[in-house]
Amino acid sequence: MLENGMHPDNYTLPYVLKSCANSQSFYLGSSVHGHCLQLGFSFDIFVGNTLIYMYAGFDKMEDARQVYDEIPCHCVVSWTVLISGYARKGDICTARLVFDEAPVKDKGIWGSMISGYVERIRLPISVRLGTALIDMYCKCGKLDIAENVFDEMPQRDTICWNAMISGVAMHGDGERAFMLFSDIERDGVQPDDSWSFEEAKNIVQKMANSSGASEEAIAWRALLSACNDHGQAQLAEVAVERLVQLECHSGAYVLLSNLYSAAALASRYGYRVDYNAADSRGKAGSLLDGE
Repeated sequence: MLENGMHPDNYTLPYVLKSCANSQSFYLGSSVHGHCLQLGFSFDIFVGNTLIYMYAGFDKMEDARQVYDEIPCHCVVSWTVLISGYARKGDICTARLVFDEAPVKDKGIWGSMISGYVERIRLPISVRLGTALIDMYCKCGKLDIAENVFDEMPQRDTICWNAMISGVAMHGDGERAFMLFSDIERDGVQPDDSWSFEEAKNIVQKMANSSGASEEAIAWRALLSACNDHGQAQLAEVAVERLVQLECHSGAYVLLSNLYSAAALASRYGYRVDYNAADSRGKAGSLLDGE
């Protein structure tokens, strides 16, 4: 970009700075910071917050604080990233001072401070504490940290699984949510049918509101597969209806038919699947009474 005479703006620079932080390229990040100064973006709130994030990721809290002090107007992101940096380094006292200075304390700021205390005093992650942390991190957009807490928990109950699955679905990863949903029983948790059904419907709702059509179709197929594994015929019908609307293919009906056969529903209720019932508008075929 620079060789072609083009200059990055306050939209491009944060992505470059995050890449430097994620790759732990301190010297490259410092060089990009120099370009920010030359281009006059050092006082920009978006660039400034990302610089704080980058230096905090390098454990260079003096540099992070200097950037923070140079930003003319702070926001909740500024306080959250700085508090997280101090807390991660173990400097809880300074993190608390920044926390006290913040005039607005949202979930992200509270979460950064609480996490610092938990990490500092090495609290054992109980089911209740772990579930609360997972819920908090998911709502603050820190899905990777939530998954780390979830993976490190020695024990999980249905409420904990609910928090993790809902958090993943809320961020639009429907396929991952349904994979977690299918892993519940493998973890030794035996949710009852009503819990499974209601939770699956909640995941579908969140996923549909945050994904595109292709991602939604992938998630519906994952749900249909999970329904086959768990014998959820009623929810499988819902999945088939939506899948045919999205993709207009009959492969979903094959899975549904297999579910009926496995659960002996075909003989019990006399269902048969009309594979040719999908019309040109993509409506699902009918589930007809027995012949």
